Amino acid sequence: MSEYPERIWAAEDRQTHSTMWWPDDAGGVGVEYVRADRIEDVQAEVNGAHEIILSERAEVLRLRERIKELEAKLAKAVEKLEDMQKVPRSDASHGILMVMIKHTLADLKGQDDG
Repeated sequence: MSEYPERIWAAEDRQTHSTMWWPDDAGGVGVEYVRADRIEDVQAEVNGAHEIILSERAEVLRLRERIKELEAKLAKAVEKLEDMQKVPRSDASHGILMVMIKHTLADLKGQDDG
């Protein structure tokens, strides 16, 4: 391992318009530079982070599609439940209402209601 810092930062001093440099441990600000012998290591870190970002993006897209599916099911359930409210509340309609609720729940759960 070299005695030189692995990373340094450079920034312009606004008063003198000169470039100022900070090593790792000086709380660097400005533009970060990496030693030339570490470029491959840093590139591997960047590539790894890029792969994670792509993976996370794919997951977000998958979840958006799932949300759309669930919203459609919810809209269908609301429609069916609104239809159930129109059934007269006589003793005979109670059994019909329970069957409608059973089928609606099965549909929401993705189950075969047969």
